[in-house]
Amino acid sequence: MTILPNSVTKTKVSRKGAIARFIRRIKRTSARTRYIAVIAASIILFCYIFLLRGSSPAPEIEPIPIVKALDAVPPIVESYNPEKDMTILSWSPRVFLYHNFLTPEECQKIIDMGKDHLVRSQVVGKNASKTIEDRSSYGAWIPYEDSEWIDKKISAVTHMPVESMEQLHLLRYNPTQQYKPHYDWFRRDLSEDQERTIVERGQRLATFITYLNEVEEGGETIFPKINLKVKPKRGEGLLFYNLLPHGETDSNALHGGLPVIKGEKFIVTKWIREKKWH
Repeated sequence: MTILPNSVTKTKVSRKGAIARFIRRIKRTSARTRYIAVIAASIILFCYIFLLRGSSPAPEIEPIPIVKALDAVPPIVESYNPEKDMTILSWSPRVFLYHNFLTPEECQKIIDMGKDHLVRSQVVGKNASKTIEDRSSYGAWIPYEDSEWIDKKISAVTHMPVESMEQLHLLRYNPTQQYKPHYDWFRRDLSEDQERTIVERGQRLATFITYLNEVEEGGETIFPKINLKVKPKRGEGLLFYNLLPHGETDSNALHGGLPVIKGEKFIVTKWIREKKWH
């Protein structure tokens, strides 16, 4: 039989005695004190685990591959760099200016497509569209099959799907003609048809305006609530959001077109919906 040294035996006895004394001390304490002690121990344990996890290196995350939304992007789209050629004009509302978005030849191509079909512009009324003095321009809708190339380009720089875009709308402003400040989003109390359209296809999320010619004087796009004025320049594209990020209408997105003083102004507008439009 193996006999352990006296020092080892005494150590075991002393440990057992200490544990027994600790248990007796806990029994003599009140239930409230034991409850507080348990909570304190839990907090210390949680902090220890949290600090231990925080000190460990973060796991490597596989990068998410970027998927092209468009199968066939025209070469001019691929050569356009929105990060280099875009200026942020405002964050409330969100307004962005795209420089050299269209070439002079492309601008003239759009003008030629619709200039012979211009009619007096209207606005959406309570029960039907109507002509008002606040909007004195002339406009023409351009069929999707003729605007596919610019729709794809707008989609490429805004990252919004072509399917959510309304038809391209050409507008001409002669001297004294204007569009007083207004919103592009729709009130929900206009009519049952308008309400149904908003539910099924969404509000106008954003507006993309492209300036097609140089205006001698006047014709600036204004955002009166933020004191922002944008002078028309051929080939530049102006993107602004009509809705806030959470989907509510943005009251700061009030905008308009100042009267043309000299010359004429051609622009083309693309309204982009929240949901699929066509």
